[in-house]
This record gives sequence, C-alpha cells and structure tokens, in this order.
Amino acid sequence: MADEEQFEGFILFVIFNKGSKSEHHAPVLVVENGQTIRLFKEGDNPFMYESIRQFHLSYCRVKGILDKEKNLIAVSDIEQLADPIISLWKNTENETQTEVTASDKKEDDE
Repeated sequence: MADEEQFEGFILFVIFNKGSKSEHHAPVLVVENGQTIRLFKEGDNPFMYESIRQFHLSYCRVKGILDKEKNLIAVSDIEQLADPIISLWKNTENETQTEVTASDKKEDDE
C-alpha cells in the first residue's frame, strides 16, 4: 500500500464529461505548477462530494494517496490554509490601491 502524501493548492469544482449524460462538477486540486489532480474521498457520493464541497475556491493542504495513473488523490484529510495569493497581494500594497471606501463611492456618485 502506498504512503500518504501532502499536497497544497486550490480546490475547485470543475465540469467533467461536458455535454454527456454523465456531466457533473467534481473537485480538483490545482497545485503550484498549474497541474490539476482529481480528488475523491472514500464514502462520498461521487456526484455530490459533500466532504469536499465546503473547500471550493479555498487554498488547502490535502493528505492522501496519489494514484499517478488515474491522476487522483484518495483524500484522507483536508485542512484549509491561508491563501498565499491574498498574502502576496497585501504585501505588495495592492490592497490599499484597490480599496473603495464608502466615502469614495459617494463622491463618485455625486
């Protein structure tokens, strides 16, 4: 049996089998190099993914066993982490440049 590994990235639900009778949204982990790896958790309905759905659009650490042939992680645990993109954005002072305060909006409306 393979050992568990840890992976970090964004969890997204994407469309699989588009245009077919089995079209559905399923979770993937988008890792740093842009690669996507499908996610599956034992016991979840393969069309609902109740245990993973709450992490949609979140940066997470996923623990599980990677099946390279199927490009699939059999998930044992998911932990939401601080979003590194937001941290980078804030560190480059972009946050203050893009903030619109209520008083700025009021002035624009007048």
